[in-house]
Amino acid sequence: MLASRQALNFCLSLLFCLSSFPLTCFSQSDEASSLRLQEQDRQISDEENRQLKVTERAPLAGAEKDFALDYGIWLMADYRHYNNIDNDKQVEDWIKDIYTADARLWVNAMYYDMFMIYGRLKTTYIWKPNVSSAYNGIGDDLEGPKVDSLYGQLFLHNRYNIPLSVRVGRQFLTLGRGITYSDMHDGVEMRYQIGKRFNVKTFVSKTKEFDNNIDYSVPGYTDEGDRHFFGAEASFIAGNMVFYAYTLVQRDLSHENPTDHTQNYTYDSEYVGIGGLGRSGDLSYWFEVIKEYGKSYTDAAQTNLARKDIDAWAFDIGAKYSIDAYSHPKVDVEMAYGSGDKERSRVTNTSGGNVSGRDTNFMYFGVFNAGYALAPRLSNMYIYKVEASCKPIEFMPYIGENVAVGAKYFLYRKDEKLGGIYDVDATESDPDIGQELDFYLHWKVYENFYFSAKYGIFYPGAAYPHGRRTPSEYFYARVRMIV
Repeated sequence: MLASRQALNFCLSLLFCLSSFPLTCFSQSDEASSLRLQEQDRQISDEENRQLKVTERAPLAGAEKDFALDYGIWLMADYRHYNNIDNDKQVEDWIKDIYTADARLWVNAMYYDMFMIYGRLKTTYIWKPNVSSAYNGIGDDLEGPKVDSLYGQLFLHNRYNIPLSVRVGRQFLTLGRGITYSDMHDGVEMRYQIGKRFNVKTFVSKTKEFDNNIDYSVPGYTDEGDRHFFGAEASFIAGNMVFYAYTLVQRDLSHENPTDHTQNYTYDSEYVGIGGLGRSGDLSYWFEVIKEYGKSYTDAAQTNLARKDIDAWAFDIGAKYSIDAYSHPKVDVEMAYGSGDKERSRVTNTSGGNVSGRDTNFMYFGVFNAGYALAPRLSNMYIYKVEASCKPIEFMPYIGENVAVGAKYFLYRKDEKLGGIYDVDATESDPDIGQELDFYLHWKVYENFYFSAKYGIFYPGAAYPHGRRTPSEYFYARVRMIV
């Protein structure tokens, strides 16, 4: 009976793989490369959304006008180069170069200091001239124009002295430091300020239409992500500190295509987070602790299908010290942790997921930046970082103040040595994931014109098989401007 069940599961899994689920059909090396690209894309997108917030400021109507309009174009071009993205010098790199050109037209209108409408269209061209013969991902592609952001906002403070604002539509939403939740989603957000020290925000949101499912083991995961979020956050200013607490409820309404009758992929989770940030002289510091609850399902290909409790947690703590001297050097240290599950080989998936007992893997819907080349998720991992930066040519007029360089060192360790991490090549039962060195340059060329360059090299540790310990290199350069 057991053998028949295993054979049935194998046949169904093979059918789904061949018909509707290309990512899991990759070799493990190609799967790891694809996942690394996806997480880098998420981090780049998160950075862009934060930079674009400057275009969402309400235009001022003036004393004699009831209507104000602001508009512009955000332009960006970047280049990415990879060397040994699969940590194996004997195998041709799955992908080597990516060029991207991105244009976003934005319009912001304000009426009677009460109603604001903001819209942004995005058009992107992606060129991948150097890929391996085994590459079967998306090639050269023109995306758009499509709606990047579109919302209406009601302000009640200016007209009625009620410190309340309500925003409805496609918008960038975050909680805390953006680890638990940070994305461009469709939803409703309400903000209310009580006095000068206490703020509350709540929101209801959902993933955008045609978003991919974060669990890529779901049959037909492409364009089939459907998750709903309910969040609230309160913050309080006390002296030089800002303390905050939040909660997030995530409900998975995603569908399978085709339906898998042997496996339930539903992942419903709840989060509670507390944190703070502050400053004392030249020292700034922060912390955040996150507890995750909820329900997930075991991998039916490995054990009997069962619904299990999620019991995971994470934290992030760090400090930065600014030195009042020539070049204004800064030094910061950070430690982050996301719990793991010793039975999981895939930290975002049901397939390759939990087998028995509680699901102790920390799974989140935000972004945590921890290295250019490895670009790991904060799951089954300790991350230690030391960073130093300065303005080396500060003595030069006009230019010196606008040029900064820096370096980062990362050390990565597993929480559960038997469990996997986001990089599925790290298959060995050893806690030593490896270490990474990153370097960067940021230059504000003109008022609205910026250039940046980043280089990272990741040195795999004993968590990787001997054949996959070649250092992996990543180079990124970008220019952006607002006109």
